[in-house]
Amino acid sequence: MKWKKLRFFIAVAAITAFSSQTYGQGYVDDALRISQPVLRGSTRTQSLGAAFSSLGGDIGVLSSNPAGLGFYRKSDISFTPEYSNSSLQSSYFYNKVNDSKQGWNVGNFGIVFAHSSPEADRGLATDNRLISFAFGAGYSRNSSFNRNTTFSGHNPGRSFNSLLSDQANASGFTGQDYGSTLGGIAFDEYLINPTNKAMTTFAPVQAANLDQNGSMQENGYSDESNFSFGTNFGNVVYVGAGVNFDNLSYQRLTQFNETGIVDPAMKIDGITYSKFTSQYGTGINGKAGIIFNLANALHIGGYVQSPTNYSMYETSDMSLYGLKSNQLIGPSVNNTDNMGKVTAGTYDPTVSATNSYHIRTPYKYTAGASLILGKFMLLTGEADYLDYRQMRFSSDNSSADMNINSQIQTKYKAVINYKAGAELKFGPLVIRGGYVFASSPLSNSVTDADRRILTGGFGIRSGNFYIDFGGVRDFSRSYRNLYTLNDNTGPSLKQYNIRTSGTVTIGTRF
Repeated sequence: MKWKKLRFFIAVAAITAFSSQTYGQGYVDDALRISQPVLRGSTRTQSLGAAFSSLGGDIGVLSSNPAGLGFYRKSDISFTPEYSNSSLQSSYFYNKVNDSKQGWNVGNFGIVFAHSSPEADRGLATDNRLISFAFGAGYSRNSSFNRNTTFSGHNPGRSFNSLLSDQANASGFTGQDYGSTLGGIAFDEYLINPTNKAMTTFAPVQAANLDQNGSMQENGYSDESNFSFGTNFGNVVYVGAGVNFDNLSYQRLTQFNETGIVDPAMKIDGITYSKFTSQYGTGINGKAGIIFNLANALHIGGYVQSPTNYSMYETSDMSLYGLKSNQLIGPSVNNTDNMGKVTAGTYDPTVSATNSYHIRTPYKYTAGASLILGKFMLLTGEADYLDYRQMRFSSDNSSADMNINSQIQTKYKAVINYKAGAELKFGPLVIRGGYVFASSPLSNSVTDADRRILTGGFGIRSGNFYIDFGGVRDFSRSYRNLYTLNDNTGPSLKQYNIRTSGTVTIGTRF
């Protein structure tokens, strides 16, 4: 076959071919990872299960309902470091492997500047006028994507080779120009074979005893810088609004091996595949909220957060090799020169590509209520509504966009998440606890993919100084297909994750 040395075009074509199925599904998963809400804010906020939509007077309102800034009469500043440990159990065809990862980060930082009327400061009647207002700026670590995954198992179904033959059959080869697509690279490495003389259809080399193993190393985070203001009208109505600037950084190294292939020509007995993906994104959203104080005992509040439209930039490096007795088998081709002379040659199947696109998250609607029992007890709860079918992917490839957005519509659904918290005061000592139930966003899941989060902590108040200690225990299950074939089937990796984190907030009023 003719050997083209323009590796740039080979790279772009190969990545594009692979993206049409497997990585298209990857973008669907990326949209969910970016869109799911998490616990964030100060230690007090997290310890109460982040049920803060009807509360105020804490730095955590910068990450929830900005109307809570209206409760401030004094300025405030605080800092919250966080330590987390992620324990992950992966099950692949009933074979379980355990992994873990730990790390420190800045969980939250914020400052609030408050101003109140002289009448309110002296306890005089204010006639339902503007009593106070506050402006706040803060930073929160929204999500940590750090985790290690190791998997291995015996796959009785279709192999990774089946994906390669699907790609070859869908690529529309012309003549002998095989090396310009991923399926063509697979053909040059003896991973797939033609099924007709014209070499227009292909089938995978069969496997008799298919063993698969690999790993995924994920690193990254999403964070948020926010600027908000809140006002207090007559100690009855509190109104606020804010703007959030979001950042995202995510890297994933995937390594996949498959052995047990039976090649009649004895060219190969396995496959090794690796891919490094790096994603960076920025976005902006706004929110507005309101809180009503009823008889100083019952607070009702809520807020709306607009979608975040992330501008994403991605780079990918991918390599695909055949294996023979654990030795790499690179693509082998014939180069025909202008004189008709045929010489053997090889090329490096390590290819790179870049992509720019946008992901839009859904609206978030939150409403809650709090019951304040004197100076001794606080009970709070709220519910979030998100419709994950509103997520949208857009790029310069309109046909790919339609396919990915169709998958989003099919795979996900609207959910309601519930949060609750309680606080007990014993003089300067405060004890807190909370619970979060986050419904599974998967529309057709027959297994439990809900998240359950337990929170707790305690704090000490002494004059204008305060210090809070808290912990979060997050239980979740997830399911990802390692590769997706033309018939929408593929081996599933089941994961059970327990993330434990501890925070300390140190702050002072001034």
